[in-house]
This record gives sequence, structure tokens and C-alpha cells, in this order.
Amino acid sequence: ATQQDNNIDTLSLCGDMVSYIDNKISEYKKMYIEDKQKLSDRIDWVAKQNLITTYIDDKGLSIDDPIVEAIDIKYSEITAANGIAQILRNNNRLKRYLTDEQIDDAIDEPPASTRAWFRGKVLSKFPDSVSAASWDSVILDLDKTEPLLRISTTDPLRGTKELAEELLENSNNVQELANLIRKNPHIN
Repeated sequence: ATQQDNNIDTLSLCGDMVSYIDNKISEYKKMYIEDKQKLSDRIDWVAKQNLITTYIDDKGLSIDDPIVEAIDIKYSEITAANGIAQILRNNNRLKRYLTDEQIDDAIDEPPASTRAWFRGKVLSKFPDSVSAASWDSVILDLDKTEPLLRISTTDPLRGTKELAEELLENSNNVQELANLIRKNPHIN
């Protein structure tokens, strides 16, 4: 497949995602208007609000009570196995959209069809040479005698696995990567 075909596929997928999200927002908006508690298993802040409101009502507390503040903090411990959100999830009171395996895969393998692939692979291959990384750039520290090199990642259709994999495979160090990027600016 050509790069143009891949771009068309990516844009089509983006269009499908936008349509899906738009439909979900419309569905959730309707549910919110009718009874927002119906969303407490899908939307985090509704679940949290429901939990705190129910606790306040059951115990006759105020929103400023230290116990309520502690629940608020404990709920936010999203990585803790004993965090309130995790307990709700374990009891099927909060939907889970990704499996542990999908999350672990996403940590180690950035999406191949976006600029995130380049950014993630540069970070994993040359971690000591990445001065900074953000949505729109990767900044490399080539060595102490050269200024930092900013590599733009603003175009979501560049830096994909298809475009940049060979470039990264052929780079044994960050200086080689920088030289290849300078010779092939269309890749990133």
C-alpha cells in the first residue's frame, strides 16, 4: 500500500472514531438529562459524585467533613489496588474498557499509524538522549558540543511505523538518527 492509501485509511478510521464519539456523547447527554445516575458505571466523575453523595446522605455528613475529603482523595488513587475506583471496578460498578494486557501493550508499543510511534520508539531506544518529548516535538541532546535538536512531530500522519521504522533500525546512536532525519525530513 502506498503512503496515500495509508493516509486515507487513517483518515477514514479517524472519521469513524469521531462518529462513534459523537454518537456516544449524544447518547450520554440524553442519559444525563434523564437521569445522570445511569452513567455512574461509565463516567468517572458521575460515579465519584454518586458515591460521595450517597455516603453523605447515609451518614448525615457535610461535603466539608474530613471523612468525605478522605474519600475524595482515596477515590483518586487510580493505580492502587485498594483505591475506591478499583474496588468499584472489581464489583462491576464501574465499567472497564481496556484489559490489563491492552494497557501493558500500549505502554510498550505505541500506535503504529501515528506520530506517537516515532516519539515512543525514540524514547525507548535513546532514553538518555531525549531531553524532552511532547505532543508536538522530541528534543534530542546529541552531545555537549551541539545545541539541542528539536524534531517536530506536529503532523499526525508522519512519524508512523511505516515511515520511520527503517530510519530507527539504521540508527545505532542518536547522532546517526539526527543525521538520517536531516537527510530524510519527510519521514518525521
